[in-house]
Order: sequence, then C-alpha cells, then structure tokens
Amino acid sequence: MSKTSKKLLKLLQNVALLCYNDYTINARVTTVIFVNKYLEGMISMKFIIVGRNIEVTPGLRAAVEEKIGKLDKYFNPDTEVHVTLSVEKDRQKIEVTIPVKGSIIRSEQVSNDMYVSIDLVEEIIERQLKKYKNKIVDKQQAAASFSKAYVETVSYTHLTLPTILLV
Repeated sequence: MSKTSKKLLKLLQNVALLCYNDYTINARVTTVIFVNKYLEGMISMKFIIVGRNIEVTPGLRAAVEEKIGKLDKYFNPDTEVHVTLSVEKDRQKIEVTIPVKGSIIRSEQVSNDMYVSIDLVEEIIERQLKKYKNKIVDKQQAAASFSKAYVETVSYTHLTLPTILLV
C-alpha cells in the first residue's frame, strides 16, 4: 500500500471514529474494519440496504456489509445484494436476496436482536452458496464424464466397408 493510501486510510479511520462516538465500541470497530476492507478493495459487492420500521444506522449498515461482505469471494464484483431490515414488535428480521446467474440466493431470519439475525442469515447464505457451487461443479463433472464415457464406449472397429465388384 502506498504512503498516500496509508494516510487516507488513517484519516478515514479517524473520521469514522469521530462520527460514531455515540455508538458502542463494537459499532466503531466494525466501521473501522469495513473502511479498511473497502479501501483495500476487498469488498466490491453493491449493497442495497432498506429499513422498514427501523432506521438503518451506520453501525447496522457496517455490520451487514462486513458479514455479507465475507461472501464476496463467491461473486463477481458487480453483484448486487438486496438487504431488508425490519422490526415488528419484538421481532428483528433481516431478508437477504442475491441474484446469481439462473437462480436467486435468498434467506430470511428473525430473532430478538438484529445483530444475531445478521449472523444467522450470513451462515445460511454461505451454506446455500456452497450447495449452489457443488451443484454447478457436479453438473460440469457429470457432463464431462458422460461425453468421455460415450466417446470411449463407441467403437467403430466392428464396421466393415462394403466391397464393390467391378464388372
């Protein structure tokens, strides 16, 4: 990392800490971690975070982007992640929808704490992604083995050329 990038990173860390003084230590640490990862180019997915009956605070936004951002390795850089946070009485609900080629990865979790819901939804999305990846790999391997097996079993040695009699 260049000297200018390090200075910019330090400046943004300080700004993040100053801006979120009224939040808990965890929210500040999460924000600083997210700023570090974002500047290093580690998080490249586009997050669309919407709140229903809840204000999406910078701490919540940072927690969602950090947790779901861990799944960045599975996606293209231009992937959009749709996240909806909602509150109904004592239920803290998060819905995550990620469109992938030919399919949609979606999960919805409810708990008493929004941060717990975020953790749960991240685990489920990761499990679904691993299943999706295995499904794709199995299809490719099945197609490859079928064509190879087909080519190996088809033999043309039993065929004979017709003889032509010239009169």
